[in-house]
Amino acid sequence: MNVKLAQPKKKPHKFLASRPRKYSICLAAIFQLACAAAIGQTTASADHAESITAEESATLLKYSELGTQERATVSRERTAALIQAAKAYSPGLREAGYLIGAATEDIEAAKGAKKPQVTATTQSLFTTGDINISARATGSPGLTLSAQMPIYDWGRIDAQIRGREAVLAGTYARTDLVARQLIADTLSTCLQHAKQRALLRANLDYIEKIQKLGGMIEKIVAVDEGRASELIQVRSRLLQANSSADVLVSNVKEFQIRTERLLGPRNETLCTGLEDDHLLVPELAFLESRLATHPQLEVLRGEYDQQRSLLQQITATKKPQVIVRADNAPMAVSVNNNYQQSVALIATAPLYDGNTLRSQERATLERVNSVTERIELTQNQLTADVKEKHRNAAANLRRASDYVGLLEINRRVRDDFFLQWAALGRRSLFELLAIEAEQFSLQSGYYTALYDALTEIAGLKANYGTLAK
Repeated sequence: MNVKLAQPKKKPHKFLASRPRKYSICLAAIFQLACAAAIGQTTASADHAESITAEESATLLKYSELGTQERATVSRERTAALIQAAKAYSPGLREAGYLIGAATEDIEAAKGAKKPQVTATTQSLFTTGDINISARATGSPGLTLSAQMPIYDWGRIDAQIRGREAVLAGTYARTDLVARQLIADTLSTCLQHAKQRALLRANLDYIEKIQKLGGMIEKIVAVDEGRASELIQVRSRLLQANSSADVLVSNVKEFQIRTERLLGPRNETLCTGLEDDHLLVPELAFLESRLATHPQLEVLRGEYDQQRSLLQQITATKKPQVIVRADNAPMAVSVNNNYQQSVALIATAPLYDGNTLRSQERATLERVNSVTERIELTQNQLTADVKEKHRNAAANLRRASDYVGLLEINRRVRDDFFLQWAALGRRSLFELLAIEAEQFSLQSGYYTALYDALTEIAGLKANYGTLAK
């Protein structure tokens, strides 16, 4: 990874040493002119495995050509394929599916309370002792059939069913929230992975420029030892650039691990080609219009409905409950085989329970009011979040566009500086190193602004926009 420059020769060539100093300087100038055209045009001799290719870098730098209809269509298809792969691999979504099934069965269980409940009981009885022999139980089993069904409960069971349905609605909303967060995390991870690879490409290009410049300085120092300090400057910049490249390689590998966590192993190729589909910031009005149905609010509304239903259940429980009960039971278990049938209409009402139901009712009412406040708070937070991310995305896109113009200007200045340094000696090596560093800084700033904007836009579309299903 690290590039090292060869040590300069301590003594000049014998032929050069035997000639006057002006010949050595002239020869150095001739060599500089021969290398002048090459320093501004060459790219890395070999692409680093962790970085984007030189062709991809050149494409990204042509900002005005990104996001064309053809490229956006291909990018949109790749985004859809990536989302499907992430959903298929996600344990969180599979867990949410099981919770939906459980909530559905809970509703069926609540509905069953409105239907007759039939039970069968069998028992046998043995009796002995100082009692009449004819009155003793012989142990013959007796079977009792009992059925009961609610007649009127002031809507208690219906309220319970509505509460279970609210839980199911909240579960669906949580599933939607998990899916949106999964899409946002996957797109963000892929785009940030691409960002680190692009930054690494810029760093490698910078290293190559400094390395070539160092090679030229080595040859100049070989004939003019008084310029050895310039070689030290070059090596210092090269050491710093290599250190930065090592950090970027580490970042790339970190995002590869995150990608595998979201997509599974060896699926990082799904992350390529996503940029063009996320270059347009969605309209703020459109995003705000979708806030009312955001799953975070739907989850809270489900909780609100559940607490309201629980409040109705408690209120109904305080009133008389009427049921009908029918029994078919032996008259005297194990004594004779005669059975009796009975039908009873039963009404029950709590007279005094230590204010338990009243306290439960008040506590539930407080929870209802609490959820109401949380809904308002969440709505305000979502609105602020949309506005902030929309503003950041637009600002980063503008900044990326500005960087493109500065890159082109600085590129021309850099080429002029090099020619003035190599041919005329009107620029110092320090100025040349500074302009190369500025080019590297501008290119890194462009990639950072571009991919930060893409990440913000993808997050908006995943959480509030067209990617939210």
